[in-house]
Amino acid sequence: MPDKKKRARRSFSEADVRKILEGAAKAPKLKDFLQEHRIYPNQFYQWKKKYGMPTKAVAKPKAAKATAPVEKKRPGRRPRRSFTPEQIKEILSAASKAERLKDYLDQMKIHYNQYYRWKKQYAGDVPARTPAPRGRKPAAKSAPMAVPEIKASAAEKVVMLTSENRQLKDTIAQLATELAQYKRYFSQKK
Repeated sequence: MPDKKKRARRSFSEADVRKILEGAAKAPKLKDFLQEHRIYPNQFYQWKKKYGMPTKAVAKPKAAKATAPVEKKRPGRRPRRSFTPEQIKEILSAASKAERLKDYLDQMKIHYNQYYRWKKQYAGDVPARTPAPRGRKPAAKSAPMAVPEIKASAAEKVVMLTSENRQLKDTIAQLATELAQYKRYFSQKK
């Protein structure tokens, strides 16, 4: 692999440096002057310090005005919104009463994945949605079907899953001991 050539830094005589400092003092914009003469700003300030040029004579680059932070808009994305639990419950209950869920969610500008995430999270707090009939709409409006509540509370689910997990661990432990016994038996037989 060939060696990379290092960029050589330009060397200036003391007379050249003094001329550069005088030119910089007269220049309207220091940044433009330094770019034009291909001089690094840190090198310029080192010269200024070394050769004792008065600071008043040098026009320092102007700092940008401090303004209020501007939100960067990402194209194609909506700004993120946050909802309180009460607002979420109101949205879920209104969605359960809406004729078409998709239309309601579009109107509220809520993605259906977010709706179902909230529905799962607030399962017991909000009445269940009655699904809209598919296909052709009936001529006469019939009474909506009642959907039975099968959801258990979160605490009951945790208890149920914990007991199931304990049973599975016991089964695994039992199978592991049987496997160890079979290995010992067959290794002694050889």
